[in-house]
Amino acid sequence: MQRAPIQELSPPKEAEPLSKAVSHRDGEPLFRALAESTTVAILVFRQRILYVNPAAEQLTGYRADELAGMSSLELIHPDFREELGARLEARLAGGPVPSRYEAMILTKSGEERWVDYAGTRILLDGEPAVLASAVDITDRKEAELALYESRERLRMAHRGAKLLTWDWNLLADEIVVSEDAGLVLGFPLPAGSLKSRYLFERMVHPEDRDRLLAAVRAAILGDGDYSVEHRIVTTGGEVRWIAERGQAIRDETGWVVRMLGVSQDITDRVRTEQALRREQEWAETTLASIDDGVIRTGPLGSIEYMNRVAERLTGFSATDAIGLSLDHIYRVVEESSRVPLPHPVGRCLKEKRPVMLPGQRMLVARDGSEHAVRDSASPILGGGGELLGAVLAFKDVTAVRDIERERLELATHDLLTGLPNRSFFERRLARALERMAASAGCLVVLQLDLAQLKVVNDTCGHLAGDELIRQASRHLVDWDADRYSLARLGAEEFGLIAEATSASDARGVAESLRSALKGFRFEWQDRVYEAHANIGFVTARPGDTPTSLMIAADIACMVAKESGRDRIHEYLADDDALAQRYRQMDWIHRIHKALDNGGFCLYCQPIQPLDPAAAEGGLLGEVLIRMVNEEGELVLPRTFVPAAERYRVISKIDRWVVSRSFDLLARGASIGGRRLDRLAMNLSGETLADETFLDFVIEHLEATGVDPHRLLFEITETAAVANLDGALRFISELKARGVAFVLDDFGSGLSSFAYLKNLPVDYLKISGDFLSGIETEPINRTLVRSINQVGHELGLQVIGEGVESEEILSAVLDIRLDYVQGYWIAPPQPFDEI
Repeated sequence: MQRAPIQELSPPKEAEPLSKAVSHRDGEPLFRALAESTTVAILVFRQRILYVNPAAEQLTGYRADELAGMSSLELIHPDFREELGARLEARLAGGPVPSRYEAMILTKSGEERWVDYAGTRILLDGEPAVLASAVDITDRKEAELALYESRERLRMAHRGAKLLTWDWNLLADEIVVSEDAGLVLGFPLPAGSLKSRYLFERMVHPEDRDRLLAAVRAAILGDGDYSVEHRIVTTGGEVRWIAERGQAIRDETGWVVRMLGVSQDITDRVRTEQALRREQEWAETTLASIDDGVIRTGPLGSIEYMNRVAERLTGFSATDAIGLSLDHIYRVVEESSRVPLPHPVGRCLKEKRPVMLPGQRMLVARDGSEHAVRDSASPILGGGGELLGAVLAFKDVTAVRDIERERLELATHDLLTGLPNRSFFERRLARALERMAASAGCLVVLQLDLAQLKVVNDTCGHLAGDELIRQASRHLVDWDADRYSLARLGAEEFGLIAEATSASDARGVAESLRSALKGFRFEWQDRVYEAHANIGFVTARPGDTPTSLMIAADIACMVAKESGRDRIHEYLADDDALAQRYRQMDWIHRIHKALDNGGFCLYCQPIQPLDPAAAEGGLLGEVLIRMVNEEGELVLPRTFVPAAERYRVISKIDRWVVSRSFDLLARGASIGGRRLDRLAMNLSGETLADETFLDFVIEHLEATGVDPHRLLFEITETAAVANLDGALRFISELKARGVAFVLDDFGSGLSSFAYLKNLPVDYLKISGDFLSGIETEPINRTLVRSINQVGHELGLQVIGEGVESEEILSAVLDIRLDYVQGYWIAPPQPFDEI
């Protein structure tokens, strides 16, 4: 931190009457009570420290017993000790010493901290001592330093850009320019205030003055701003170019009272532009816009000129090439077939027009080296239209072609493993099905799920997870050859196409694939993980498509995964487990249909405060979604939400709920005749991970005009932890607008208390699993009581859900939760008609 002298903040004072309170035993308890309750560090010392309060311990990092007896100057930074030592002696002697100033201390850990120090002379047991207070102002001092550095950077940026700013007060005809104005622009213009704009404008070149004044006048009378490039004449007679922009500032009556603007020295740029225009006159035909190989020929195609780039790419020197036919030195072939290709000059000379030939063209140099090129030819015509020759321009695009190949590779292959990706796998599968149909052969599609990836990601981080995928792919890479096609389909999923493999041999292929990972041990730092895989496979039948086969293999793999560790499952049409998966997929169809056709409706369950005073603030309710089936019956979310989460459409449901809830609140929603003051809405983990959802919420807030203080979002700790950075951004942005947040199902995760301090929520909702049996299970009662205590210590309000009986309600009343919810309190109810 930058050193600075002690800064005095107040004049010297005489000894304060507080000495009476400290020197009398009946005043000491009051002094200690005040000192130990304040957040200001307080110390009493002579040459050594006699007393410190808890705030002084926190500021210095020392315990009170460590500070007791310590030299009073030991805490002071060495840069300040000599001066403070002298002031201490003077204060104890009763001399005139400033009573308040800023100085630096050293904490126990060696950290430098700035403090606002105030001291006064007191009498302690009849002897003079110093009573001092100290407030940590480090953040303020660092901010002051940062502000100073920022101003310096801005000033240096202005100087480097040869830029000055100005402020013209039209009423007083006074103009203020930024400092260093003369240094920036190279002519004497003093910083500060000039008495008249005329003093500024008289430096403008006489030929440009009327144009500048007209632009300023037009800005004042009309548009409000102007931009003009003009010349100035310095006092030394030098002519310089200035780019000037100004904007008119009007008062409430529309009258222009000020103009703000910037002026930049663009002399170098203008001079460069002028030089380029002169160069362009003679380079227009031959080398204008040509920065690579250039060859000029006569009307019969003989070479008259070559630049150095053309010499390098063709391998011929200009001395050797001049006079030769272009066909002799410029040989081009097709990249893949190696068939010789014509150069564009022949057609250009024949047709007297510019020619560019398509295709992947390779220039073969004199030494046999090759360069991918893009070439074109333009005719050179005389004043009467006669043909004088042609110019061949060719660019070496070898690097660009390599980048294109790399881009194609990235588009079709997985960056981490180098294996084909899902889209390439699907194209391979489509071609394999065509071959199977043509040859009446057989085909098997397998999907492998690497089961340990999530564990490694959660315990060691995603860097370790990437390395696990990379190492596992090396054990499988031999399968990407001959009649097998291996690909990485997803995070932990690999796919395999086995051609010419019968249904009877399919399980053997799956066993071999699984065996490829047998014995694979993944080591990361001091941890070892045994990799294993679950495999699903399906044998292709006539009429199958790439999509149907990949869905079948995916379903079979999910069934294998749910059946246990290291399992293989074959897709069969009459498989009960597969049928259940298909039923889940059928729910996805029904969910989409409900979203499109108004097949969802909202219910609301009250959340009841246990404090009667809180109930006066209005009714709080949780929004619950229901689906209406074709028979008009209500379908509870536990039936369709698992399928929505599995197949990643839950975010669409969340958006529908939020949009509909905002609309209900805006129109005055109520249940059972009671107006709803606040609504709580549940958000899934997928929705929290959606970076566009925050904009969606803000857009609907602004569109409906709903007061954000009437909104609560419920998020589970599992969803928040899965995307902690995104969840924190989402919560912070909306809390700043007044939206409240509930941490739902608290206690159901493995790290509830560890993450609680990092999530800025307003409410905790205890999982109903803990309230179930609370009236009879001491452990449940203890857990609920502990969660309630932690929540209150953190300043949160605690909600207990699942209050399904009078006995549970009695138990939570005893624990003193803030809110309760459940069927015993009130069942979910439909919203009243609006």
